[in-house]
This record gives sequence, C-alpha cells and structure tokens, in this order.
Amino acid sequence: MMNDQSANVEGAARLLASQRTYYDARADDYGDESKPSDRNARGLMKPDIGRALVQDFHLTGNILERACGIGFFTGEIVRHAQSVTAVDASARMLAINQ
Repeated sequence: MMNDQSANVEGAARLLASQRTYYDARADDYGDESKPSDRNARGLMKPDIGRALVQDFHLTGNILERACGIGFFTGEIVRHAQSVTAVDASARMLAINQ
C-alpha cells in the first residue's frame, strides 16, 4: 500500500516527466514567432525588456539560472555575472541554450 508521501512523490515525478517531454519536443521551435504556437498566447517578452530587466537586477558574482530554457536571459546574464550556471530539466532546451 502506498502512503500519501509516496503518492505525492510519484505524482510530482510524473508531472516533471511530462513537462520535460513537452519542452524537449518543442525546444526547436520555442520562441520562434514564425512557428505556430500550441498556446493561446505567447509568453515571450521583447529582448530589450529582458536586457533592461537583467540590468535592473545588477547581477554580479556567481549566478544560478533555473529553468533557463533556450537562453532568453542567459546571454544577458553572462554579460554581468562572474559566472553563470544555467540548468533546465529539458536536455534539448539546454543544448540550444549552449
């Protein structure tokens, strides 16, 4: 018999696996506005807004960027930080980000 904690862990693992599959499958077209979206609206901000946001944070030192995706912010963060460690559950997103 499965206890509540085990059920929660299994549920979270299934959710993360489905998200990884989703982003791996869409990585090549992610952020490409010429490609059809599978969402009602694109959640992408304009590059100049992203640059300004990173600059406003005055990032320095060693930065950990979680859920970095294809690198919308990564490229700008590396201009300010001493080092950047960018991680994402999707191996395909990480490959594009490099």
